[in-house]
Amino acid sequence: MKFQTPRGTRDILSPEVEFRNYVFEKSRELFEIYGFKEIVTPTFERTEVFTKGIGEASDIVSKEMYTFKDRKGRSLTLKPEGTAPVVRSFIQNKMYGKSLPIKLYYCGQMFRYEKPQAGRGREFSQVGIEIIGTSDPLADVETIALVMNLYKQLGIDKTKLIVNSMGCRNCRKKYLQDLNKYLEIKSKNLCENCNFRIEKNPLRVFDCKVDQCKKILSKSPILRDYLCNECEDHFKNVLKGLESLKIKWQLDNRLVRGFDYYTKTVFEVTAPKLGAQDAICGGGRYDYLIEDYGGPLTPAVGVAIGVDRTALVMMRMGIKPFSEKNIQVFLIALNDTAKKKAIVLLDDLRKNKIPSDMDYGNRGIKGQFKMADRLKAKYVLILGEDELRNNKVSLKEMDTGKQSIVNYDDVINYLKEKIKESN
Repeated sequence: MKFQTPRGTRDILSPEVEFRNYVFEKSRELFEIYGFKEIVTPTFERTEVFTKGIGEASDIVSKEMYTFKDRKGRSLTLKPEGTAPVVRSFIQNKMYGKSLPIKLYYCGQMFRYEKPQAGRGREFSQVGIEIIGTSDPLADVETIALVMNLYKQLGIDKTKLIVNSMGCRNCRKKYLQDLNKYLEIKSKNLCENCNFRIEKNPLRVFDCKVDQCKKILSKSPILRDYLCNECEDHFKNVLKGLESLKIKWQLDNRLVRGFDYYTKTVFEVTAPKLGAQDAICGGGRYDYLIEDYGGPLTPAVGVAIGVDRTALVMMRMGIKPFSEKNIQVFLIALNDTAKKKAIVLLDDLRKNKIPSDMDYGNRGIKGQFKMADRLKAKYVLILGEDELRNNKVSLKEMDTGKQSIVNYDDVINYLKEKIKESN
């Protein structure tokens, strides 16, 4: 039998691993600067956690969730997104009894059974933030500003911010009535998925990627024309806040995002080098979700950032804002006695946080130098009969070829100074 990764999953190797780790590192760093605290939720939840908020008409719930039964017949689902579990945790742990708003962030793996595409497999990584307990439009502005700041720090300077307002449940009623009338007239020319969505949630038709459907929907009623005064004022204040921070935005009247729980502000950020599916993050406000889950009425806003797609954009744009973490020191032992002493020295080097390695394959000195070169070691330490007899170590600087003799007991401090000077 030939073992391979399941379709939609992959082994992530260097150098992509370093790019992904850098995205995680910079995200955590920035989230904490903005006052967010990390939350870790289970990899799988009760299926209702997702069907309740995301919506049955969404592609995620209707086609993409990894759902299974446990041994007692309970339906469980691997996380397809991060907000619903955070909301479940907010209610379960009675966070609403604390001083609000609460600012949380998460980092983790998500799972969706969808067609694999650039930067998005069936298992993928996300980082995200949630500001829970405020309806202030400045919270929306902060969420968007954080995202734009992150991409700037990562070196992705050609992003495009797309925004819209989905209004509230009150102002959507009249809009949905008119949208339904329009869709009923056009239903014969819409795809099967769109007709399914019309029955469950007409807003989901705007997720359709079929060209003919997109053309028909381009002439449908616009939700922005139906906003109540409160939603209109909220959106205007969001846009004013973005302008005050000099954040450029583009209005898309048909941006609705893929989940049912969104209200008022919704947004996406797109980036070059990804083709048609170019969104690298998306988010918005969800003022009713916590109440729908059985908690108190608690407004909130959040965003999810695609780590895989962000890393892919950086690689395709030739962005590399970090240096490779290569081995600094390689030890060459010329006999068995030297090898025993080299193991002790190697352990001391690592305890002093000096990245180090040695050969365990009994190669000759030429083979060991080749190994040091392959690992891009800056320094090679040689232990042979003469060095052991005199309690010395031979040191070679790989860049210059310069060689020197150092006392065995002084070699760690000597290397620390050399590394410090080179940095």
